[in-house]
Amino acid sequence: MSVENSLRIFLFCLGVLAALFGPPWLPLVPVVLLAMRFRAWEVIVLGLFTDFLWAPSLHIPLFLISSIVIVWAFEPLRKELLLS
Repeated sequence: MSVENSLRIFLFCLGVLAALFGPPWLPLVPVVLLAMRFRAWEVIVLGLFTDFLWAPSLHIPLFLISSIVIVWAFEPLRKELLLS
């Protein structure tokens, strides 16, 4: 397993643990780190997971929408600086 894959798995697990045991804003840190470095579908899964945990009564998937926006917003940065 490469170092990049290990980093992706670690950050995703960190985000899941942050969603489970921390306040709702805490998964934002791994989400931003993943979105800055990778084309991370894990970010969208983490946003959906956080919505299921923290906002079941809301009719708007706030964390999912924000994670999609974060991935979309960091796309030019990845293309320009990180070449991935």
